[in-house]
Amino acid sequence: MKVKRLLMFILFGFFALSVSILFAQGDVTGERELPDWYNPGGTVDVIINIDITDDTHPPTGLIVTETPPSGWTITSSSPPFDSVVDGTYKWLFYGGDVVDRNITYTASIPPTSSGEQYFSGKLKYNDIDTGAPIEDDIGGDTVILTSVPPQLAVSPDTLNFGTDETALQFTVTNTGGANLLWEATVSQAWLSITRTSGTLGGGESEFITANVDRTGLEAGTHTATIDFTSNNGTSTINVILIVDSPSPVKSFSAYGVPGGIYLLWENPDVYTGTIAFRRIGSPITANPVDGIYYDVPGNPDGYPSNLSDGSECIFKDDTGWITWFDDITNDTDIYYRIYSYSDINYSTPLEANARPQPLLANPEIDDFSSDFDYLLDGTTTPMDGFELIIPEDSLTGTPPASFNLGNIDSDYAPAHSGLLGFANIYGVLTDNVNLVSPINIKIPVHQTDLDAAGISKIEDLKVYQWNSDKREWEELSIVDIEETGAPDPIGYITVEVEDMGEMNYFSSGYPFIPLGGGGGCFIATAAYGTAMAKEVVILKKFRDKYLLKNKLGRAFVRWYYKHSPEYARIIRKKPVLKAIVRMGLKPLIAFCKILPY
Repeated sequence: MKVKRLLMFILFGFFALSVSILFAQGDVTGERELPDWYNPGGTVDVIINIDITDDTHPPTGLIVTETPPSGWTITSSSPPFDSVVDGTYKWLFYGGDVVDRNITYTASIPPTSSGEQYFSGKLKYNDIDTGAPIEDDIGGDTVILTSVPPQLAVSPDTLNFGTDETALQFTVTNTGGANLLWEATVSQAWLSITRTSGTLGGGESEFITANVDRTGLEAGTHTATIDFTSNNGTSTINVILIVDSPSPVKSFSAYGVPGGIYLLWENPDVYTGTIAFRRIGSPITANPVDGIYYDVPGNPDGYPSNLSDGSECIFKDDTGWITWFDDITNDTDIYYRIYSYSDINYSTPLEANARPQPLLANPEIDDFSSDFDYLLDGTTTPMDGFELIIPEDSLTGTPPASFNLGNIDSDYAPAHSGLLGFANIYGVLTDNVNLVSPINIKIPVHQTDLDAAGISKIEDLKVYQWNSDKREWEELSIVDIEETGAPDPIGYITVEVEDMGEMNYFSSGYPFIPLGGGGGCFIATAAYGTAMAKEVVILKKFRDKYLLKNKLGRAFVRWYYKHSPEYARIIRKKPVLKAIVRMGLKPLIAFCKILPY
């Protein structure tokens, strides 16, 4: 027993000696220094100042622990920490290392941190007089707040100088807290700004003037940007400048479709917006007045919707639309004018007219995963027998998909230069029809189709499609020809359709221009030297609008394109013949000019 007691005494003494060495005499204080703010996802540098009260009798050992906010991690420290357990970091100092010192560390901040975040820490050592263990909190800063970084804001987002303004103001604002350092550049030489950089404190703004110089600029719409960069964010102000009037729309067409009229146009290269007006029964004679803001009826601001002749604004857009379906059903010609606009300035117009076509049927597909077959019948129109044949999974998107079907008057369908026929045109206006694989369409064939195309056999007919995406007639692949043996219809042709636009026309015909002819008037082109000559354009228009509209005219056109290339080659080589042909064509051209189109 004595030996056992002796061993326990020795072990206890050894333990007491160890503790006394680690927590020796001397008072210690600690103060933490934190930054004013932190940025989520960033880092902060923290300093813990250790002060030994009696430098002559410091503790022989010191333990410093530090617990950053939850989720924060110490990535580096000086001196290095000795261990970390459950988010608490520990530094151990012995003997001569227990001196006044700073512990500096960098903590990584989770991007999800927000609001106030708290630090805590301890100092552990022995009392200088009693030798009792002491544990004190690290004083100083314990709370850090989320930083308010600088934030760039510019206003307005667009400067529109119209036709006569030369100087407009804008503001640059720091909506954040820390200092904002910003710079700005302009994209065009005709634009300048009175200040290109600066520093703004939290909540501060600065007014800057933009100036434009129209000297040497072409008539039309011009755009530029003022581009801003900063130490936190970028921004852009769009700039619009008009010389004389906005750049006009490039092209404009109106076509009759089942249940309304389909408008198509091409926006100018420098686009700011389009606005269209409609008049029922007679051409538009008025234009929008610069300085007046027009909008569609019922607009929330009460802007006017009508021109002085009663024409009504039906469409206004500044996002780049190039088509519009007017679901008007009047049985008369509808007239349209379309303009580019910029704020309260308007371009010269383009105009078009068409007549709404009757809606014969409106089939819908509710299940894209099943076969769909729709046969039009009982309308007593040439379209009876028209059939939609849509295999399962040919469509994508969210059902339903719908089709407006109608028989189209050829006067209100797209032109088909270079092709004979088109006696019967069938319109298909679609909604939510997106093909992922081909579908089939069966069209009825009438004797009038053969007569118009100048052929005698149904197997010689070709079928064409025009859709609003491609905007040209394209030949389709024929998958089946059926002859009925009846006087009308004389048969059916089934074709494969790979693409459907919002608006589609289908018809049959036959090409009448030899390969390489390009649809021109060979003799006139040879005489005037170019197919772009105004005289050639007039003759083409006469051909398309008059000759191709009747059987005798189509027969003449076929004869002409069969024989004229040979004579054109001769005329092209003989200047004297060119002059004679031009003289001979003058009366015809003069006659064509006075015809209504």
